[in-house]
Amino acid sequence: METSSQLTDIVQNTLLHLYISVSQTHSFLPAHTRNQIITKYLKPKLKSPQFKAVKSGIKTLVLVGKKKNANLEAKLLELHDVLEKKNTGWADPKADVDRLFAYLEVLNEQHNIDSKMFDENTLLVSDCIYFYRQELEQNINENGTITAPLNMLIQADNMEMVKSVVMDYGFQITSQCNDNAQSLHRFQLHK
Repeated sequence: METSSQLTDIVQNTLLHLYISVSQTHSFLPAHTRNQIITKYLKPKLKSPQFKAVKSGIKTLVLVGKKKNANLEAKLLELHDVLEKKNTGWADPKADVDRLFAYLEVLNEQHNIDSKMFDENTLLVSDCIYFYRQELEQNINENGTITAPLNMLIQADNMEMVKSVVMDYGFQITSQCNDNAQSLHRFQLHK
């Protein structure tokens, strides 16, 4: 099975499992309880040879679910949207989108910098990179190639580290605007 379709299946099945579990309780379940349900469902898949091709994606989801104040359901929904709208070709290890995903994974796991979609109603939080959904959809083709620079926002004190890590993945960052009072940085990521 192709990696992107296998990842799509994992995301869809995980969301279905969550919603079935929630519907059986007949009461509201907070995010941390939902994270536990999702993590409990995904953990056995880490050891299964059937899911070897998407093990790193599953592992990332499990790690996100363990973080305090994480919303794994929201992450799964974002990932589902991206996978549904794009056949990104995740099976190609050199695809730009693979390198972008690996970059964001390192920022999250090693530097506690999250990533989210941004719109005009989004309340910015520190140490989070915000992407514009429309640009992701328009500037990444069906082969997973970034065809135009991606504009991003981040509110962080250590922009040098963000720039350093991005270069390790073959991308460049050009700053567009900085608000030093709030440590808000607008920048473009490109090849």
